[in-house]
Parts: sequence; structure tokens; C-alpha cells
Amino acid sequence: MPYLGAILPAGFAGGHGSSAVIGSLFTKKGYVEVFSLAMMMATIGSFFSLFGGLLWIKGHKRTKSVSSVHESSTFFPSLNIVSLFIFVMGMSFLLKLALNKILFFDIPMLATGVVSGLIIRFLIKRICPKKIEVDNFVSITTSILVCLGIGAIKIYIIEKYLFLITVLSLFSLVCSILIFRYVGLRTLGENSFEKSLFTWGWSTGGIVFGLSLVEIVKDRMNASLLQVLAISYLLISPIEISLILTMPSLLLTGLGQYIGICLLFVALLILVSMLRKAPK
Repeated sequence: MPYLGAILPAGFAGGHGSSAVIGSLFTKKGYVEVFSLAMMMATIGSFFSLFGGLLWIKGHKRTKSVSSVHESSTFFPSLNIVSLFIFVMGMSFLLKLALNKILFFDIPMLATGVVSGLIIRFLIKRICPKKIEVDNFVSITTSILVCLGIGAIKIYIIEKYLFLITVLSLFSLVCSILIFRYVGLRTLGENSFEKSLFTWGWSTGGIVFGLSLVEIVKDRMNASLLQVLAISYLLISPIEISLILTMPSLLLTGLGQYIGICLLFVALLILVSMLRKAPK
């Protein structure tokens, strides 16, 4: 499988947009399964990014002894977002399976996601107290689900490579946790939590999730930090775009192992340099 090294970074760090590009490039080369695999990895990464990021925020607030009023007004609406996201996603999968059996053709997750989000939005607006900001977190939940449903993921391909997907997802999750706790918080200096949170969101769900997570805790950070993080991505984006466009061809020419060794060596150099500069 020459594409094995591409689906994880394309899905997690790149998100659904990069996954679509990588998948399309490999499809043109005859590897049609890559599109579904990359989009599935992006979906899993988005879940890790959102749910894990909110857990990091909650734990950080506890260590900072944030008042109960602030805690309830900031975190619990986000928790409601996660709950709704899980519920809508599950409903969309069930609706997709039911319609596929009834209509005898594949219904895209995009369609069932939108329908599920609209139904739940209607119900919650009728039964929730006015004090809960229903429009905000339901809109976010629906938007996330639409993003996850963009790719027409083929279920039979996911079933075929389920073990591979599970191993890659867990590997990435463990690496992201270690980087967040033992590298980011120790080496990024001022506002290290927010910067590490940005890195977490970016490495598991893409740049949009990284910025969104930092936006949640903006009340405790420098007002210009969000702009700094966005600019840092703009500086790196040419490298990322170059890798996205060239990596499929390089992997298919048999250079995957050499590329992997070079990238790993560069990553280790950066990691060692950051740890050496970290305050004792």
C-alpha cells in the first residue's frame, strides 16, 4: 500500500479539504480507496480535535481554579455541543443505513447530516429553556456534521481497512497527547496552554479546529494571539500545500520510506531544539 503514509496526515492535520485533494490525486492513479480512507481519518480526527480539546480546556480551568459561574457559562455549552454532535452523527449514520436499504442506493452522509441537524434543531428549539443558547451550539454542531459528511465515504472500504484505521487513529492520538502535555506546555513560553491547544486542534482536526479551540479561551489570552497563530499558519501553508500536491506522486514512485526517514529526522531535530530551549 504505497499510500499508507499519506492518509493519516492528510486526514488529521489536513482535514477534509486536504483529504479530498489527496484522495482525488490517488484516485487518478487508480487507488480509489484512498479517498474514503482519508476522509474517514479526517472525520475521526475532527472528533478527537473537538472532544479532546474541550477536555483539555476543562482540565485547565480546574487547575486555574476558575469560578463556578465562569465554568458553567463557558464549558457546559461546549459540552452540549459535543453531546449534540455525537447524537446527530449517530442519527445520520442510522438514517443513512435505513435509506440505503429502502432506496437500494448509497445516500451521501452530507444529505443525512443536514436532515438530522435540521430535525434536532427544530426539536431542541421547542423543548429547551430560553436561557440555553440553542442557536449557537446547534448551528455549530450542524456545521461540523456537514463538514464531516462532505466526502461520500464508502462503507465497504472502511470495513475492509477497519483495523488499519483503528491503529493509525490510536497512534496519532497518543502522539498528539504526548506532544501537548510534554512538549507544548513546556516549550512554548507565554500563553503555552493556548498555543498547545492550537497545536492539538491543528494536528488532529486541521487549522480551523485549532483556531476555534483557541477562540473558546480567548478571555484569558492576549488579544493578538489568535492573529499570531493565524499568521504562523500562513507562513507554513506553502510547505503544506507543496507536500499535498507532490506527496502522492513521490509515494507512488517508491520513495515513501526515504521521505519518511527524512521527515522523521527533521521532526526530531526540531523537537530536540525545542526541549533544549525549554525552561528547566
